[in-house]
Amino acid sequence: AREYITNKKYESINPTGPIQLSMTTAEVKIIQGKPEFINQHLENNQTFELWTYPNDSENLRLYFRNKKLIRIE
Repeated sequence: AREYITNKKYESINPTGPIQLSMTTAEVKIIQGKPEFINQHLENNQTFELWTYPNDSENLRLYFRNKKLIRIE
């Protein structure tokens, strides 16, 4: 049963699927890979990160608060 649950957990991440709000940094890294740039800011005991994935046409920017995705640009 434990193996079934573990396999279903990884199936639900779906490496070919789109990035969605509230995903963790680990889940996003599985789908999108490691970002080229990470900017980190600490404020009021919260960690904010901006991950940037540059490409030819435009940059993908992902904003995290405490390792949860809160905004996609």
